[in-house]
Amino acid sequence: MKLGFYYIDLNKRLGEDFSEYEFDDNGVPLSRFHRLPGWKHNPITVCQYGLFHFNNYLRTSSSLSKDIFLSQANWLLEHAKDGPNKSAVWFYQFDLPFYDIKAPWISGMAQGQAISVLLRAFQISGEKKYLEAAQAAWRIFDVKVKDGGIISEFPDGLPLIEEYPSSSKRSSVLNGFIFAIFGVYDYFVYLQDKDAQKKFHLFIESLKENMFRYDSGYWSYYELANPRRLTAKFYHRIHIKQLESLFRITNDPFFKQFAERWQKYLFSPFSNFKWFLKKVHQKLVVQI
Repeated sequence: MKLGFYYIDLNKRLGEDFSEYEFDDNGVPLSRFHRLPGWKHNPITVCQYGLFHFNNYLRTSSSLSKDIFLSQANWLLEHAKDGPNKSAVWFYQFDLPFYDIKAPWISGMAQGQAISVLLRAFQISGEKKYLEAAQAAWRIFDVKVKDGGIISEFPDGLPLIEEYPSSSKRSSVLNGFIFAIFGVYDYFVYLQDKDAQKKFHLFIESLKENMFRYDSGYWSYYELANPRRLTAKFYHRIHIKQLESLFRITNDPFFKQFAERWQKYLFSPFSNFKWFLKKVHQKLVVQI
């Protein structure tokens, strides 16, 4: 099955303004990590910039966007490292004290989005190197966090993919989990892979069973780390777009209903007022 538009059209309204980034000599974006000094490559940003241009290429047939997209795929090829289970991974080389993560570490979101990029690069170029890299990246989806991988569990024991895998502090970032699910779905539908199909359905059921944990009653939570943080508004919008995409993929009304509920929060003056008070409390009192 041919892969089409990526599921989220990343743009300024969703908090991704690529004009704010620096770029290296190959047109690959550099970004700042968690207020660390200097500009560095972020595998997630590279993937998202690539997918932005893939969508533009499909929409306009722009040869420039095609070239930019393939430049991001080539960066992934050049910077892949050996990971657990003979996988290809993209390491982050800085600590994340909030989640108690020490460098180097692997992001499940980055792995999923890299698969989405690499399979599309193979699709439009026919070059097998992209397919082989995607197949190698897939192998990390069999490795649990405790073994250096990306698969963790919700409190009910159902699995999830960790954007920030920590063996001591559950993060369970919602948008990262869903972006990673998109990569699992791409691998399943493009390669008709039975293992990916099984994992996709398992992750979907796990997400459905645990979505209530991300609903405050007036806004969405960013993650399940303690204390739980309400999302910024742009992340709340991303959650809504992700849920709408999951509805289109699965045709499951559960995701449509959740998206509609969170859309109502976004336009509710009461919800926005409660969100504002909570965010002030988080920053001034809890200091997160």
